[in-house]
Amino acid sequence: MGWPAWGGTTKAFAAQRWPLISAGVLVGYQLDRRLAALTGIGEGRSNGCVFADSPAALPIPRMANVSLQPDPGGLSTAELIARVERGLYLVGDKSFSIDQQRRNFQFTTAQRAYLIVDGRLGGQVKDFAYQATTTEFWRALEAVGGPPNVPAERFVQLRQGPAQSARTCRPRRSGGIVPWYQHPQHRHGGRLMTPQELAERALGLSTANGCVVLIEHVDRANLRWANNTLTTNGVTHGQRVTVISTIAGHTGTAAGVLTRAGVDENTLADLVTASETAARAAGPAADAQPLVAGDTDQSWDEPAGQTSINIFTDITPALGEAFGMAGATGRLLFGYAEHETRTTYLGTSAGLRRRHTQPTGRLLVNAKSRDLSRSAYLGLPTEDFTDVDVLSVHDTLATQLGWATRQIELPAGRYETLLPPAAVADLVGFGHWAGGSARDAVDGRSVYSGPVGGTRIGEQLCGDGVRVTLSSDPHAIGLACAPFVMAHASNGLESVFDDGLALLPTDWIRDGELINLITHPAHCGADRPAGQRPTSTT
Repeated sequence: MGWPAWGGTTKAFAAQRWPLISAGVLVGYQLDRRLAALTGIGEGRSNGCVFADSPAALPIPRMANVSLQPDPGGLSTAELIARVERGLYLVGDKSFSIDQQRRNFQFTTAQRAYLIVDGRLGGQVKDFAYQATTTEFWRALEAVGGPPNVPAERFVQLRQGPAQSARTCRPRRSGGIVPWYQHPQHRHGGRLMTPQELAERALGLSTANGCVVLIEHVDRANLRWANNTLTTNGVTHGQRVTVISTIAGHTGTAAGVLTRAGVDENTLADLVTASETAARAAGPAADAQPLVAGDTDQSWDEPAGQTSINIFTDITPALGEAFGMAGATGRLLFGYAEHETRTTYLGTSAGLRRRHTQPTGRLLVNAKSRDLSRSAYLGLPTEDFTDVDVLSVHDTLATQLGWATRQIELPAGRYETLLPPAAVADLVGFGHWAGGSARDAVDGRSVYSGPVGGTRIGEQLCGDGVRVTLSSDPHAIGLACAPFVMAHASNGLESVFDDGLALLPTDWIRDGELINLITHPAHCGADRPAGQRPTSTT
């Protein structure tokens, strides 16, 4: 049952109550005027499901409150459990996800899950996950609980400011959704601390021989579209804290790594303790080295970077124009635009304090012919979308769809092939990242492994007359990334003991010759001079 919480939509249509599914049959959709006219559902009239988050944003169809109605003659919870021979009883949900087509979904874990055996609750289940497809889920439904089991609930966004009279359909005066770093008026749990406070408090609580703390704050905004129509938009905020504890023992130094989200002043100590417990239970780390020492970055005290839906202001009018052009010529556009601002704070017990903000954006567009027989794809990276030309993307995709109208059958064999720059970058860059580990090469598990042991460093990889250079530089214009290591776990490419280590410009292949492979301390041997650091990359 659709049941909007607001009195009207951005386009001034009154909110309504209507069925989406009735007696198990799909009978309705959430509509705006355009979709209502196209489908003819609901007598061609909008049922009030189009919103914008600000006057500057383009209104798009958005889901109203949707409620699963109880069965008036339904069973109680105890009666439902009594019908199950062997199964699970779930209480709440912690996190969930669903794909773009709303087909495959999962609850990654429940708040609590209990085993049901012969109609009775057994013990509590650990690390539970539920996965299904939407259609399978509904087809497997055998019963719905009665009114006591499925209470009507209404979820609203808590807004800043005190409650005021004479304001219908608004839980608080308009002032924007409460930011991630502020509490609503009635809060539970501890005080939300700034990233810098979390880092310093965690380092102060540590009793380990060494400690590294990484705090990642992520702001993410996105637009999504399908069939030449905007479908969803939104902004999310998240923060996770990673504590790495190192414990020195008689046979070496062990490391314990633990990451959690939603950490506040009341839960931080538990995270630090759990990390130290993990380190004491672990064996000596092969990559153990003294933690990186250093000074405090000048930007350390700055707040985390942010993004908003307004990052798409310059491209939304062009998207509307592209939708119109595509529709008029029998093409369908699908895709999304996403912008992320990720700010990382890194502190070590050796005195290092580093901060980096990484803005990352991308536009991904898929064009299809009306009969879905032809398809073309284009993706663009960007920092802020000011350099994105949506109409040019549309024209390029239209050209590529045109190419697909002519098909030629080729027998299997070897052909001279021309690759565009984007394909070369994907193949070469990913190839070196996936196969460029010195450890894998030495172990004989890489394309860069030598034919009789060792590696191929020093060999000419390219043919005669071809002089290719593959390099990385954290400060490269248009390709800038974190200028220091931010490892949340040790693996063949990076080590937590290198966290905070400065990254320098590096040639991997120079003039066709393999020069470097990705290394960290475990690859360098115990006799490496103190203080020497290997080449690292992101």
